[in-house]
Amino acid sequence: MKLTWDPSLATGHPEIDAQHRELYGTAQDVLEAQGRGASLEEVEGLLDRLDRYATDHFATEEAVMRAAGYPLEPRHLMEHGYFTSGVQKLRRLLEQRGAAAEAAPLVRDFLADWLTGHVGDTDRALARHLAGRGPADPGN
Repeated sequence: MKLTWDPSLATGHPEIDAQHRELYGTAQDVLEAQGRGASLEEVEGLLDRLDRYATDHFATEEAVMRAAGYPLEPRHLMEHGYFTSGVQKLRRLLEQRGAAAEAAPLVRDFLADWLTGHVGDTDRALARHLAGRGPADPGN
């Protein structure tokens, strides 16, 4: 499986779109490292990088939402929290299993599901709001 940012996911906000491309790229780095049997330390380091970058990205999105008076902000913030706690759970899983390859399917599924759902639905709803087309419910 390859995680690739696609222009159809664009929000129209240049900084957010650039950050989404970076998130996808870093998530793909995690998957590729696992696929080639990288050490546990390397995969954990990549997850740390992903987590730090996501935290910075979330701060950007949250500032944009506040400035725009985005009515679905609480729901959006919950999804950011879910990602952060999910990465922490993946770290613990990697430590428990002792080998990155054993946890690869769970890491892959979590990252793919979250990125697809959040960027593809939730962030696109934010994009519609920013473009003045209303706060359409994510998933629509």
